Amino acid sequence: MDCFGVPSQVQVWSEKQRQHISEHVKQEFGRLQYGRLVIVVKRGDIVQMERTEKQRFTGLDGEGI
Repeated sequence: MDCFGVPSQVQVWSEKQRQHISEHVKQEFGRLQYGRLVIVVKRGDIVQMERTEKQRFTGLDGEGI
């Protein structure tokens, strides 16, 4: 059981599912220059990915924004 009293189960993904997830993660990382990629997992399932990208602008009065 987990800390919430829910029986824990081991998530077993098929090879096709693993490849799909892997490709999606690679694609998101490829689009990211500065920032973070957060993978949200609930009970062994990936439920969403959040990509936050930061952009800095320099050369404006000698400082960034």
